[in-house]
Amino acid sequence: MNDQDMETKKSDERVNHMRAPSMRSHTSGDADLHTTDPLQQKPSRNAIREISLELDSPGDTESVSGESELRNREDVSLDQETDVRLSQMGNHKGKKRDAEKKSRVLSSFLLVLAFACLALGIYLLVKPAIVHKNQDKIADNLLEQLNQLAPSSTEEVSIEVNVDDINLPGSYSDEYDYILPPGVTIGETVDVKPTVNTPKPGTIITIRSDSIMRISKINLEIAVAPDINASSLWVLPGHYPSSVQPGEVGINAYFGHRMYGKGRHFNRLDEVTPGDTIKIQRKGMLYTYVVDSSDIIEPSELGRFIYERTDEPRIVLVTCHPKQMTGVPKYRIVVRGHLESAQPIG
Repeated sequence: MNDQDMETKKSDERVNHMRAPSMRSHTSGDADLHTTDPLQQKPSRNAIREISLELDSPGDTESVSGESELRNREDVSLDQETDVRLSQMGNHKGKKRDAEKKSRVLSSFLLVLAFACLALGIYLLVKPAIVHKNQDKIADNLLEQLNQLAPSSTEEVSIEVNVDDINLPGSYSDEYDYILPPGVTIGETVDVKPTVNTPKPGTIITIRSDSIMRISKINLEIAVAPDINASSLWVLPGHYPSSVQPGEVGINAYFGHRMYGKGRHFNRLDEVTPGDTIKIQRKGMLYTYVVDSSDIIEPSELGRFIYERTDEPRIVLVTCHPKQMTGVPKYRIVVRGHLESAQPIG
């Protein structure tokens, strides 16, 4: 090896010697970088510049703007949906309030209707009892007045009442109000007038009596009206005006209701049998009749018994059959008898 080669070799060694620390230093620096906390590292200017360039690029700006617009649309859509839901909730609550209000109104109406029906039911149940009590009171008043008269008195007694206090309508119809002689039919000219003349509500009427009827078999003692108009029949049995008076030759006829309470008017007339007695006290005289028969007939047959031709004083009592709460019963009970005696009272 010549001197020149030696010199070249030494020069290379010096270069390598200088490079080695630099490499070691670089390697050590890399190790330090790897062991250092990345959060504590500051971005380099180049990194900042690259980020700035990325943000300033037109494509990225449009993307961010589009995303922002999309988010805005989504927010608007969400707000609209929220408004719709709130509106629906408000409408639902409003409808619910309206339904509750209607329900309360309907409940109140039904409650009032129930009370009205209850009151009407009570009235319909109580009204007959009140009317019957008034009828009994008036009948007892008239009977008491007659019993207070002198035995030989020929006077009659009376009382004024409001028709509404004693009226339970429905006992008669036009067909039953005509009692036709045998062989005569409805529609022909006959000397028979309707026996019922129902007064208007609120009318003050006068009920009269001149007789007392007693039937011991059924514990009946009651004043008797001199006619059989509707108002008097609500209170008393009545004498049929076309028939003869007690003790006279012919048929002496009386009509009376069968009321709801047992023992009232002719209610127990179906218990009367042949041999029982019927006594009529009238104008100072006492007439005693003995029962001959008791029959159940059609209303159209009444004329045959009322207009029966006879040469002796006879009596006929007529009432409805069977007993019922409403309407006009289909049949009639007819009790017939003959006069046994007629005596002055006192």
